Amino acid sequence: ACEERTLLAKTMTAGRDRMAMMGRSRRRTTSKGKQKRFAVLLFFFSCIFSNFIFSWMAGRNLHTFEKEMPPSDPRRRPQQTMAPRQSSQETMGFIHIGKTGGSTISKLLRNGCTSFVVGSCRNITNESIISKMVEHYYHVPDFHRLPTSNHKAFIVSIRDPFERTLSSFLYHHPKNAAVNQVKLNKGHSQYGPLAYGCFDTLDDFARLVKGIQEPDQCNYPHRHNVVDATDCEALACATLHGKVRFFVHLFFNYRNILNTKIPTNPPRQIYAIRREYLWEDWRSLNLRFGQPEPIFIPPSDFNQRNISSIQLPVGRAMSMEARNLLCSAIEREYGAYFQLLGVSGNIDDKAFDACVKIAESKCPNIDFRTMVNEMPKR
Repeated sequence: ACEERTLLAKTMTAGRDRMAMMGRSRRRTTSKGKQKRFAVLLFFFSCIFSNFIFSWMAGRNLHTFEKEMPPSDPRRRPQQTMAPRQSSQETMGFIHIGKTGGSTISKLLRNGCTSFVVGSCRNITNESIISKMVEHYYHVPDFHRLPTSNHKAFIVSIRDPFERTLSSFLYHHPKNAAVNQVKLNKGHSQYGPLAYGCFDTLDDFARLVKGIQEPDQCNYPHRHNVVDATDCEALACATLHGKVRFFVHLFFNYRNILNTKIPTNPPRQIYAIRREYLWEDWRSLNLRFGQPEPIFIPPSDFNQRNISSIQLPVGRAMSMEARNLLCSAIEREYGAYFQLLGVSGNIDDKAFDACVKIAESKCPNIDFRTMVNEMPKR
């Protein structure tokens, strides 16, 4: 009996010890859990507070930075400011279609900058009456604003479509960029080798296009922001016909600008400045609107972006077969080009015929006389 009582006492003592140990363990576990939860909450609120402080400091620094920068400083944070719906009906807009000499003309306009520049972008010496009349400049970043603009008239820079196509193709070619000192953006640096890998030369490009005239025949089912080089024929066709945004100057072609960008209600007056007759048209337009002689014409080195005299790694050489294929493919583009010329108030019959002759010299396989005769009478 004595031994049983002793055994029972030991058992009870061991049980109490185990219960006590479990209690201490639970208290330690609970304490550790509270510490972890507190640490997580502390970290969470620290992140929120730090983010608030850094955001406040960044905003404060940015505000100070912008305040110190003059409005025309290129380092200023981009901010679109133009409101086309508020554009005056008594002014003109200048439409710079890519690779037509528009950059040269823009340097003679007080408002010859995109809408990301605040206020007048240039101080013009010998300012022309055209510079005073042009309220807004429309190039790639602002073409989407054209349909809602209120200008009574537009000046459009244009060029023979064959020449414009060649210049557009060669300008952003990765092998030419370093030579002609073109600053490629991230997209062109990344996708240029991929896209131009399909057609390294103009000859390659023209042969892949195969004379296809309609965008719907390109078999390129992608959105315009996609560059798909798995089918080079489809990519070449889509590139030429303005279905690939990467090739920006071919994307915004004459058909695009004429049919989807220039507002028509009410009808607007169009004036053209032809790349082939740049200063002749510039002079005649200024005289037309009352500028007294002499009309200022810049020196020959005024256009720093003219690369026609530079020997490029990928040049303009093409076989006659490839040339004819490319000409056939851009026949519809020629139609839009002549339509723009036909409605231009400053292009008379003599000037129009000069452009037809240039087209015939570039693409002798196209019957341009029949094309223009079938157009509405000027």
